[in-house]
Amino acid sequence: MTHPVYVSGYTKESGKGIYLYDFDANTGDLLNGKLVAECENPSFLALHPSSQQLISVNETDSYQDRHGTGFISAYRRDEQTGMLSLVNTKASEGSEPCHATIWGHYVFVANYTGGTTSLFSLSSNEGLSDPCSVIDHAKQGLKPTMGVPDRQEAPHCHAVDLDHVERRKVIVMDLGCDLATLYSFDAHADQELGTMHLDVTNTQHFQFPKGTGPRHIAFAPNMRSFAYVMGELTNELFMLELDLLQNKFHLVQRISALPPDVTPTRDMLGAEITVAPNGRYLYTTIRGHDSVSVFYIDDRTGKLSFVQNVSTHGKHPRHFTIDPTGTYLLVGNQHSNNIAVFSIENGTGHLTFVKAIDHPEPACIQFWT
Repeated sequence: MTHPVYVSGYTKESGKGIYLYDFDANTGDLLNGKLVAECENPSFLALHPSSQQLISVNETDSYQDRHGTGFISAYRRDEQTGMLSLVNTKASEGSEPCHATIWGHYVFVANYTGGTTSLFSLSSNEGLSDPCSVIDHAKQGLKPTMGVPDRQEAPHCHAVDLDHVERRKVIVMDLGCDLATLYSFDAHADQELGTMHLDVTNTQHFQFPKGTGPRHIAFAPNMRSFAYVMGELTNELFMLELDLLQNKFHLVQRISALPPDVTPTRDMLGAEITVAPNGRYLYTTIRGHDSVSVFYIDDRTGKLSFVQNVSTHGKHPRHFTIDPTGTYLLVGNQHSNNIAVFSIENGTGHLTFVKAIDHPEPACIQFWT
């Protein structure tokens, strides 16, 4: 059986846009690769299968005649061929958008250099709306920590997600301010108006240690109040517990993402973080060390314990994903222009290298499920 998987990335060298493969879950082969949408720097993808749409964030600092903003694109997917046709594009309302999340018919976008979070509605016929809401962290009074001065000189929104309990909290990772910021969101509150806004009146923040650089967050599927955050600049993992009554995070655990015998250096940068579908293992990549680390998740406490660290068989592993069967992990090595495939051992979570294929500048890998 094969599963469609989309791969996007940068177009600074040989990359052209968004590609499609058929992934064979019996062999680990990526087959029939083809370009399905030519576009500029589609650095992250979010999928909306119910409307057969795919959203890409286009990581640029200009859009049409405007400077200081990138853009996002809505594509319609052909169910038979998987090819993508452009529906529309919109300014992301911040420079260099780098992450997006879809919930219902809303699209949330994090703009890294712009330091903003934007909200759009998504129509099955018309694609993306104009922005419903834009939150500027600098205008909200959030201050960069300058823990790593060349990376934390301003707010830098690196990811936007929703809580996995009620889906009423929008959580923004701000790498520049060392914050996880929680905004209120109710997808049903303004249903009659057809619009939605992020509420900044009851904002809460979790402050990470200075210089952490929180990048991405992952929730445990079977313990949904537990979340795990990758600190890009310190290569640390933070286990947090979300208290919805108090609208805040509490720190439970702080642990290195690297093997116990490795001392992090400035050129090692934490990247992606994902919890396996069975909720038993957490995986994360570290650029510079060019590896994947595996952690066991205690089924009672949710705490992490180190299991394994393996080479990604490439350079700068920016993103990875787990296939729908939960038996393979695919890593995109951006600087070596390849995708590495690993098998996942069911009982231990251990990774075993299977093979790698050439692919230009991969930045995001998403299975269509």
